[in-house]
Amino acid sequence: MMTQRTGVHYSATPDGIAVLDVRRGRGRWRFLDPIGAELWTKITSGIPADTAIEGLTHTWIRRGADAARVRADLTALLDVLSASQLLGPV
Repeated sequence: MMTQRTGVHYSATPDGIAVLDVRRGRGRWRFLDPIGAELWTKITSGIPADTAIEGLTHTWIRRGADAARVRADLTALLDVLSASQLLGPV
């Protein structure tokens, strides 16, 4: 499982989630669109990343999206969040 790192704060907005990393300097903002926000919310609430990605993929398949594309995009986002150390292991 993963969670947000210490020094990383977030706030939900109507357009997604704003993530603030205050661990260095004056802080750095990142913005997640509504789909990225759903992934962040699921992961930070304790749902394993692979389960969250699969659940969101099925949601978007029902809306007509390509499963491979959705899965690849969500995995890429998770990789960026992990590499940026915004999310890490519990």
